[in-house]
Amino acid sequence: MEGDGTLKFVYNEPALVINDGDENVLVVGDLHVGAEAKLSDKGVHIYGTGAGMAKRIASTAEEFSARRVILLGDVKDTILYPTLQERRSLSAFFEGLSGLKVTVVAGNHDAHLDGIVDIMPVREVLLDEVALLHGNTWPSEDAVMRKYIVTAHNHIAVSMRDKNGAFYREKAWLIAPPSPTRARRRYSTFKAKRLIVMPAYNDLIVGMPVNELSSGKENINPLLRNGIFRHGDTYVYTLRGDYLGKVSELVKRGNVTP
Repeated sequence: MEGDGTLKFVYNEPALVINDGDENVLVVGDLHVGAEAKLSDKGVHIYGTGAGMAKRIASTAEEFSARRVILLGDVKDTILYPTLQERRSLSAFFEGLSGLKVTVVAGNHDAHLDGIVDIMPVREVLLDEVALLHGNTWPSEDAVMRKYIVTAHNHIAVSMRDKNGAFYREKAWLIAPPSPTRARRRYSTFKAKRLIVMPAYNDLIVGMPVNELSSGKENINPLLRNGIFRHGDTYVYTLRGDYLGKVSELVKRGNVTP
């Protein structure tokens, strides 16, 4: 799963590098900075996740010579006003990215983020061949004219079974082909060739496996839910680049043995 020169999937990381003209752009989504507070309520105390994610992002950006980073929504974990602990974690996170040009695409958890850091979230980002949005809303007419649409939001994962029969979950990528007939019922023009759904960047969040859902289609963004991209024919890959099959095949099989 190398991409085509425009897109590069970062090996073993829920991150994507996009070549946009003369610059490389690093994209990650669903950071949910502050999510560790939920574990703290259960007696599990984890510290420094915001600063830790920033360090990982900065390291990957340096590896791929990317000076721009796009955060694809749900940067913070609370939906409305963050707690004091979350505000501190968010401040540490953005401080760790201070050497980079950062763009935030608004997610459904990002209300009041601009009151914490001096960054105003945008609805979507349009590059030469790629449109980027969180994934909980419809893309604009301009976005569907790009070759690729990249979203986050759904915390994509797959249920796996190891050689000893034990079950576990791991993050996964979805790559979906379009249904032009369905697309033109909503959009006057439509040129997108692939929808790419990212896994969550936060290590504390794995997600709901697509092969454990009754149809594999619950809680999926509107482009898949309404058939504009063919959900059953969507390809599923691990972070290592292993191809696991199509969503429809995985739903029938249940758990996957690598």
